[in-house]
Amino acid sequence: MNDIEILATFFGWCAVINIGILLGLMLRGWIMRNPAAKIFGVSVDEVKSAYLNVFMQYRSATLVLSVTPYIALKIMAW
Repeated sequence: MNDIEILATFFGWCAVINIGILLGLMLRGWIMRNPAAKIFGVSVDEVKSAYLNVFMQYRSATLVLSVTPYIALKIMAW
């Protein structure tokens, strides 16, 4: 097996796992909005803003660190 194929497989699975975590984070933010506001004593709008900020940062990191190398390696192996 070629090293590029091994790396592409690795980054592909990293991307799948990270996208799954993103979906879980999105679902958790949708479900836990009101309880989190009560637990931390902040408004629901502040919780929405915090979840959106975390979601956007994690999404950007996933794209840069998992998806982009996967696509680049697939192009190189082509």
